[in-house]
Amino acid sequence: MSRIKSACVIDDDPLYNFGIKKLFEFTKFSESSLFFQNGHEAIEALSLIENDQFPEVILLDINMPIMNGWQFLEEYEKRNLKRETKIYVVSSSINQEEIDRANAYSFVDGYVFKPLTLEKVKELKEKVEKNHPG
Repeated sequence: MSRIKSACVIDDDPLYNFGIKKLFEFTKFSESSLFFQNGHEAIEALSLIENDQFPEVILLDINMPIMNGWQFLEEYEKRNLKRETKIYVVSSSINQEEIDRANAYSFVDGYVFKPLTLEKVKELKEKVEKNHPG
């Protein structure tokens, strides 16, 4: 059983989301997971979630329609949703400016390069569980 109760993936690619679901199942990453197609969907849903149900990990894509990852981070900060949640920006971009921009947010815990592999998911799980109070 995972010590991570809930994880959230925000990405507009259905194939990627399917792969992540499988990796989560295989690694027993979290007890439950939420998937959103864009930042707007995610921010609206997350705004309604109680503290004890709030995801402990958010994997956030940058390039999405409607509300991209940067806009999501701005809105997340504005709505003061910053809980004990670990947010990882997940992108295929190796642009140093984007990496620096993501890391400039005090509540972003890291930048992970796509594609997410079994090893990367296992490492993330270990990192989150190591820093998890529960």
